[in-house]
Amino acid sequence: MRDRCRDKRHRLSEEDEHVVAMAQAGSVDVSRTVDGNIHLAISGDFDYALSLQVNEALNEGNPNDDVDVVLDLSGVTFMDSTGIRVLTLLRSAVQAAGHELRLTASSPTVYRVLEVTGLLEQFDVPKPVSDDPVSY
Repeated sequence: MRDRCRDKRHRLSEEDEHVVAMAQAGSVDVSRTVDGNIHLAISGDFDYALSLQVNEALNEGNPNDDVDVVLDLSGVTFMDSTGIRVLTLLRSAVQAAGHELRLTASSPTVYRVLEVTGLLEQFDVPKPVSDDPVSY
């Protein structure tokens, strides 16, 4: 009986679980650069759920404009195959429209995923600034 009580004390409340889930879920902030390009700052887990937010943000950013797309991935803490797919499809779509997809910053996680998949050179990703050289 004591073990059950002890286990209950160490469980997260529903509110705390929601906060943890939202922190992991990630976010997308869309804005315009000084020269009018679409700027997306992506943070958290770059997975299926976040890919939907990226798509929505691009639609809000009016991708039909004659502009480039700039991505800041320095806040990404996790990226699965969906994140990779979004990046490759976005790059293809932007290039097909005669524009450029630029990655201005990446996290050690993004850098490593693109390095392992052989996509690092295709995206010309800057090496992340980190105090921990083992992280990338």
